[in-house]
Amino acid sequence: MRAQILPLIFLAFGLPLIAKSGDVLAQYESGPARSDGMSELSRELLLGAQPEDADGHSSRVELGSKTKRDEIKVHGELGRGITVDTGDQFSLRLGARVGLRYELSSTFDSESQAHELEHRPSVSNLRLVLGGHALTRSLTYRIQLNLSPLHLRGGQNSPVFDAYMNYQFSEARGLRFGQFFVPFNRLRTISDYALQLGSRSIAVREFSLHRDLGVRLEANQLFGKDSPLTLQLGAFAGDGTQDHVWKKPGALLTSRLELRPFGAFDDSIDGDLSRRKQPALALGAAFAANLNASKDQSNSGALLSEGLRHFLHASTDLIFKWRGFAFQTELIMRRSTVPSGLSGDRSLAEPTRDGYGATAQLSYLFFVPVEVVGRLAAIDAWKDAHPDYLAQVEQTGRELALGVNYYVRGHELKIQSDYSLLTPPGFPLNRANHLARIQIDASF
Repeated sequence: MRAQILPLIFLAFGLPLIAKSGDVLAQYESGPARSDGMSELSRELLLGAQPEDADGHSSRVELGSKTKRDEIKVHGELGRGITVDTGDQFSLRLGARVGLRYELSSTFDSESQAHELEHRPSVSNLRLVLGGHALTRSLTYRIQLNLSPLHLRGGQNSPVFDAYMNYQFSEARGLRFGQFFVPFNRLRTISDYALQLGSRSIAVREFSLHRDLGVRLEANQLFGKDSPLTLQLGAFAGDGTQDHVWKKPGALLTSRLELRPFGAFDDSIDGDLSRRKQPALALGAAFAANLNASKDQSNSGALLSEGLRHFLHASTDLIFKWRGFAFQTELIMRRSTVPSGLSGDRSLAEPTRDGYGATAQLSYLFFVPVEVVGRLAAIDAWKDAHPDYLAQVEQTGRELALGVNYYVRGHELKIQSDYSLLTPPGFPLNRANHLARIQIDASF
C-alpha cells in the first residue's frame, strides 16, 4: 500500500515543480545577458532565497553591487604595502621591510695590541607591519614585528616593536596609546627605514629612551593655525619592551617642544631627498623623568640588582635641509638620582650608565640619486658611572663615519654602504675599531 502511495505523491507535488522550473528556465534564457557573466538563476542558487521586509523589499545584497557601503578597494604601492579599504568603518594595510647586510670588522685588542678581522652576513631587518583604521578614519592602528634572527637572538628579545592606536581629534590634535617610540630625542624617533647610515650614532644608541608602553598627547600648531610650535606630552610605564618585572609603581613622564619657523617639512626622515628649494629648519628640546626605573639605562639595559632608581633625561636637537644639503645635530644626557636612604652619598649607590653625548651628521644629495653622508659622534661619562660604561668610553667613546647611498626609489628601496671608526677620546687611529657595511634595504 505504501509503495502505491509514493507515485501518487510524486505526481501531486513533483509535476507542478517541474513545470514551474521550466517556466523559470525559459524566463532566464530569454532575458538579457548580464555583464558579470552570471545568470539570474545561478545567482539565485548561489544566494538562496532572501527574506523580505514588511514593505516587500528583498534584503538580499546583489553580487557586484556598486553601492558605497559595500564597495571594497584594494591597492598596493612600493613602500606602502597592500591596503584593503572597506570604507569609513575599516581598512587593513599589510607591509614588510627586508634588510640584507654584509659587515666586515677589524677590532682592536688592547691586550695583544693587534686587530682581529671578522665578517658577518645577515638579514639585518625583517619587519612585518599591519595598520589601518577602525570604526572611523580618525582612529588608526599599527602593529610592527621584527622577525630578524639578528634581533630575536635566540628568543631573548620580543619581536613586538609597535602595537598602538591613535585617535585624531582634529588635524592638529591627536592621542596615541600602546607601545611605540617615546617622544624624546629626535634622532631616535626617526624610523629605521629612513636612516642614511647602517646604524644610529653611539650617542643615540646609548642615551635614547626606547619604545615603551603608554600614552602620548600631541598638539601641532600649538597656538593656532599658523603657529610653528608642536608640543608632545607622554606618560609611560618606564620599563621599555623587555624584561617586564613586578615592582613598585612608577612612571616615565616626557615633554617635548618643537619649533619649525619656516613651516612643516619631512624632518622625520634623514637627508634632503626632495632637494628643497626653500630652507627648512626644526629645533627641538625635551625633558623626561623615569621614576622607579628598574634598568641601568632607565627604560633599557640590564636590570638593576640593588633596587629601583629615578632617572632624569634632557636633549636638544636641530635639523636643517636645503637644496640637497641636510644637517642634523643632537645633545643628550642621562643622570640617575641618589636613593633617599643614602643621605645623598652617591658612592654608596649602585652605579648606572650616567653620562652625555653628542651627534653631528651632514649629507648632500647629488642630482643623480647618489648621496654622501658623514657623521661625528661622542659619548662621555660622569666619574661615578658604572665601571663597564667608563671602560667603554675610554676604548670606543668617539665615532667617525662616512657613507655613500644610491636611492632606487627614495628610502623605500636603496643600496647603502658605510665605513665607520670607533676610537678612544682624541681619535688615535691605531687603536680604532673599523667597520665596513653594505646593505640593500627594501620596504614593500
